[in-house]
Order: sequence, then C-alpha cells, then structure tokens
Amino acid sequence: MKLRQVITLFILAVLPFLLLGGCASTRMVSQINPEVAGRSFGKILVDGNFQSLEQRQLAEGQICAELTSLDTCECFKSAEVFFPGQEHSSIQITARLDTLGVDGILVVKPTASGIESIYIPQTTTTTASARAQGNTASSSVTTRTFGGFSVDELWANYEVTFYSRADGKVAWYAQASSDGGLSDEWGDLIRSLSFKTVEKLISDGIFPFALAKRTAACMQSAAQRAAESRSEIRLAAGVSLPSSPRFFANTSNSGLTMSGGIGYSPTSSLAFHAEIGYSKWSANLPGSLREFVPYQVSSASQQGGAMTMFSITAECNLYLISRPESISPYIVAGLGFSFHRQQEWIVRWVGVYGNHEERRASEYSASAFVGLFGIGVDIPISRGLSIYIEGKYASSMIANDPLDWLPIRLGLRLKM
Repeated sequence: MKLRQVITLFILAVLPFLLLGGCASTRMVSQINPEVAGRSFGKILVDGNFQSLEQRQLAEGQICAELTSLDTCECFKSAEVFFPGQEHSSIQITARLDTLGVDGILVVKPTASGIESIYIPQTTTTTASARAQGNTASSSVTTRTFGGFSVDELWANYEVTFYSRADGKVAWYAQASSDGGLSDEWGDLIRSLSFKTVEKLISDGIFPFALAKRTAACMQSAAQRAAESRSEIRLAAGVSLPSSPRFFANTSNSGLTMSGGIGYSPTSSLAFHAEIGYSKWSANLPGSLREFVPYQVSSASQQGGAMTMFSITAECNLYLISRPESISPYIVAGLGFSFHRQQEWIVRWVGVYGNHEERRASEYSASAFVGLFGIGVDIPISRGLSIYIEGKYASSMIANDPLDWLPIRLGLRLKM
C-alpha cells in the first residue's frame, strides 16, 4: 500500500464525521435607540411571532433561559402569559402586563426562510502500485469514488425588536440571518438566533450589568465544556527505537518519531482515536560493518540507508483512574497499516591489507498491517488539557519477516 493510499484512507475515514457535523451560525446587525439609552429593564416579555407553536415555544424558552441565567432580569414567555389558542383584547393585554410589571417587550419574527441544495461533484481517484521480487512481478490498481450527491442546508432571516413600555418607543432593533449545517434542523437555527440575540442585547448596553456576569459565566462554561467534552486532539513527538530483527536493530540508529490524531471518549475511562504516525531511522555504520564485514577494516563510509515509516492506526486507551483531575496510567492497543521505505544503501570499506570493497542494498518500499501495544500516563495540567507520556511496542510483517520498533512519545491531549 503506497503512502498516498494510506493518506487517502485516513481522509475517507474522517470525512464523513466532518460532513455529518452540523453547527448553525447567526449573523446579526443591531442598533440601539439613543433616546432610550441608559434605561434599565427588570421584567421582560419575550414574544416569538412564529406560525409554528413549537418554534415559538423554543424561541421564547431559549431567550428567557439565557437572560435569567445571568440574574439580571425576570423574563416571561408570551405563550405562557397569553394562551395561544385564545384572542386577547388590547385592554386585557395591557392589564396583564401591568400586573406582571413588564417594562420591556422583545419581539422575534421570522421574515424569510428556505432550503439551499448543494451538489457535491463526483470525483474518482485511481492509484497503482507495482512490486518486483526476484523474477516475479506483481501490480495492483485501486479506484475510489466520492461525491455525486446533493446535501441540503437550511437558512432563515429574522427581525428582532425591543420595545420600552414606558413610552412605547423602539429601544433596540436588529436583523439577523441564520445558516444551518448539514445535519441541523430548524430548531438549531432558532437556538443560534436566541443566543446571538441575548449576546447582542448585552453588548449593545440594553442590560449593562449583565456584561461582566456573562463574561464570567462564559469562561466558566467553556472550562466546564472542555472538561466534559468527549472529542479530543492529540499531538506527540519523541524517539523511536529499532527492535527486531537483529539486522534492523544493529544497522539503524534511534530516530525521531511524531504522531497526531483525533479521538472520542465515550466514558472517562475509555478513549478511541485515529492516529497518523511517523518515524525515521538513520543507518548505523558500526552496526552495518558488524553485519557486512567478517574481518577488521582500516576505514569505512556509508551513503543513504535511512528508513522512514508512516502509519495509520485505530487505537484504544483504557485509563486505570477515571477521574479527569487525577494523574492516570493507561493501557493502549491498536491496529492499522504501515508504509516503510528505505533509501539505497551503500557501505564502503578498506581492509587492513588495502582491499577496497562495498556492499549495496537497493531502495525498496513495502506496506503491511501493524499491531501495537503499550502503556502510558496522562497528566492533567488544566481543565480539558493534559500531557501524556507513552511507550508502545509496534510490530509488522515485511515480506514474511517481522519488523518491530518502540516509539516513546511525549504528547499533548486537548479536549474540544
């Protein structure tokens, strides 16, 4: 399996998770009326002017939840104050608002909505590989196809108006546009709009005392989400030790190793992650001479001979201590593919009697399944962020011969 095929497999494995992930977003432009700037509002009525009762309840509930979480005002939902299935006169509405002491009314109204269809064009990738061994040659051709389908994305425009009951003036006005991701529904757009509305009301000064509280709440919430998050990114680097066979261990120096990947933790004691690894070993001249030359030499040199390895693996970590704030040892195991390439290797030497000789090894590349097992320790340094130290024993088969190495890495684990 060529390196390009390994990378393609990794992209195809991760791409569905990226495509299926949805994240609705809202853009909002707002303006405050200078005539009512500086007023304070303690009791707010939120009116969702939606044809759908479900969407109305969702919008009013989300906005009130955001406002009351900051302890800056009391919020009423219009669907609970005025029964939706019954008509109310202006006198009844005014009397009810007076009884509740409402001094501000926030009206949310959709102005347009639709579905945008996006076509993903079909692409075809063909890779070919060939290998010769002795008098036998083999080849393979792989074709992969992606795309050729359409995906739908939701969008909606809204108008948001905040009225001051003291004089009936518009205290604040905004226009918003919400866009959904591939897996978002209409409710996701409304939730995004609700959060953006409260955010804008606070930043524009309608609720001046809420800004400091919201900043503190957001920081605490972000830290809590990071600690409770199940998705993670992993980056690591270290040293890789050649292990076996004896020829590989003797003729190769310890080398650099790096890795990176993404993961998911269904529980605090279990984590799965997909990882790309890289290791490189340079040739060891003294070890090469011991393998190639059965007698004493007066001088020697070498050219090339470095081996590089790329791998893509699916791994599982079992944490022995599941508390997020504690140092936890863990066991790791995994399976995947590895791609090996060794440069052309030339070793030259001069014998004690002046004879000049050399040994050549042609450049070669190969791929194989790889299995790994190891241990490590995870050390938290803040909420959602930790460092880890791990050592693994990795083993693969190249042309029916084992090839084993020991990557030891120091890494960073960031929960998203």
